[in-house]
Amino acid sequence: MQSFAIHGAGPLMPDALVGLARSAQAEGVANVSATIRGWTEGTQRFELPGESLLIARDESGQAVGVGGLTLCPHVDGAFRMRRFYVEPAWRRHGVARTLARRLLALAAQHTDTVTCNAAASAAAPLFWESMGFERSEVVGITHLWRSSHN
Repeated sequence: MQSFAIHGAGPLMPDALVGLARSAQAEGVANVSATIRGWTEGTQRFELPGESLLIARDESGQAVGVGGLTLCPHVDGAFRMRRFYVEPAWRRHGVARTLARRLLALAAQHTDTVTCNAAASAAAPLFWESMGFERSEVVGITHLWRSSHN
């Protein structure tokens, strides 16, 4: 397996995610297409203070993963992990974990609380729990992370 590097998405958007969106759609996952659409329409550009969209790229420059951080609409003062997707061939190679760690570090500069909605797949709750998130009963989110856990 090749190595990968994490990049800020801004200068790469939206073109860098087109191939990743095709892979996601083939699996029935719509969040990468939603990321492209939100970026193109200007409705979600991950540009408010503390927000970020990161892309993992392989040595050839192909996007192999994506993950974002936005303000959380459900928990005051919190940020939310969103739009995570990793190319199937790159799963279990640390891509999602690296994206999540980088985004948690960015979030910790602004808040001590990060949320996510891990309903996208059966593997998502286990992944977020392995990252220190705990299950939550808050409407609109499934998991909550507090920096005091680290």
